[in-house]
Amino acid sequence: MSTNMIFSDVPSRRFVAKVGTDVAPGKALLLAGTPVVTLTGSGDYAGNAITLTANGVTTTLAGGRGGVGLEDDQATVSPTGAYAFPVTGATSALNPGAVAVYITTGGVLTLTEGTNDRFGIALVFRGEDSATDTVVQIGV
Repeated sequence: MSTNMIFSDVPSRRFVAKVGTDVAPGKALLLAGTPVVTLTGSGDYAGNAITLTANGVTTTLAGGRGGVGLEDDQATVSPTGAYAFPVTGATSALNPGAVAVYITTGGVLTLTEGTNDRFGIALVFRGEDSATDTVVQIGV
């Protein structure tokens, strides 16, 4: 499950979507113009694997899939909730709830509108996980 969720999503709004392969949980995406966050990794997400080393022998165990019945390129996503993300341009001077957050075509969150698509609003600058760590409410 996504570990960057700060304020819960609305569970009844979750849905399964094609997100590509090897997609981690907690990733910001824009699907058909709708901002979403992956709650599970894609079915083939490599991070689901577990590597064990004992007596000089390393074994990689296939991890659980992103969710029961998901294809390799599918994940459970949510268009609601607030999540911690690195946001380019965010600082402690950020005005909470009044600053729009945009997503680039490369999936980077930024405060720069330009040709980027609106993703949500910055609720609070945290600066905990990175120098630009910000709580973003998606879809608003």
